[in-house]
Amino acid sequence: MCGPRRRIAGCLHLPVRAGTVPRLVADQPVGALTFSNRVVTILLMDIFAAIADPTRRDLLRQLAAGPARVVDLADRHDMSRPAISKHLRILTESGLTLAEDHGRERHYSLETEPLAAVGDFLAELTGGQAPVTARHLDALDTEVHRAGRDRRRAATPSTTEENIA
Repeated sequence: MCGPRRRIAGCLHLPVRAGTVPRLVADQPVGALTFSNRVVTILLMDIFAAIADPTRRDLLRQLAAGPARVVDLADRHDMSRPAISKHLRILTESGLTLAEDHGRERHYSLETEPLAAVGDFLAELTGGQAPVTARHLDALDTEVHRAGRDRRRAATPSTTEENIA
């Protein structure tokens, strides 16, 4: 027999008492709820799949500046509002955005908490340090200037060689 919570193929099945709605764990975004035989099935949307699309990443960048309406978000893209709404739905299902209805308009805002999982994964891969830091970029800049200077010196004869000849 399975325990109170079991995860099967991207779904989370929760037993529910009649007339109640289960409290969800914050790190498990909800894609869809299905009620049957006192069990709630929650389809989970992977955060990594949500941020894999460049349009969705751009929408997240826009929302990082503050909440916005679908109309405002669609104006900056060469696609229809329904297409932008579909991308926003995927972001909402993954827990990266929060949608609030204000009258006839829907406002979206960025939820940064789920991005901690992405940050933790990247920190795990890089040993807790960013792969390229500002120090690395400064060292690269120094080497580029040094190589250019050495190349210029090698191309022009020195003044001591001219005096000897």
